[in-house]
Amino acid sequence: MVDVDRDVDEAAVAFAQHRERRLDDRVVLCLDQYEVLRLLDTWLRHEVVPHLPGNVSLLIAGREQPNPAWRRLPAGSFQSMSLKPLRLDESGALVRALGVPSDDVDRVTRFAVGHPLTLVLGALAVREHPQQVARDVTMNQLLDEFTDAYL
Repeated sequence: MVDVDRDVDEAAVAFAQHRERRLDDRVVLCLDQYEVLRLLDTWLRHEVVPHLPGNVSLLIAGREQPNPAWRRLPAGSFQSMSLKPLRLDESGALVRALGVPSDDVDRVTRFAVGHPLTLVLGALAVREHPQQVARDVTMNQLLDEFTDAYL
């Protein structure tokens, strides 16, 4: 009888070990939008993370709190942090760096309230439609972008 789970686990570990030999001294693996990987959470915690070499860190980013089981990992191997909205000065710097004219920076930052994705989408909208009012075009652009992403 074939143990598919064990074969997959061994293949994943072998692949990680092979790749490790070709990587730099410090490596960060990032899993963004972790909420869509929730079904893999237990497998990652039990099978992948314990086999990561000492020079590899795993960064998990998501909209939801991590499974409480992550806190039961050995001391120092897990840290959770919540990200706060960007401050007004940080928001303004981001929007300006994205090429938004000075006259529109304040409107975009007030509308976005420090939310990085909203700031980026608002900046793109203002750049694409500079003749329109920033708040109106930002909301329309956001709705279009979110609809496209969802579909």
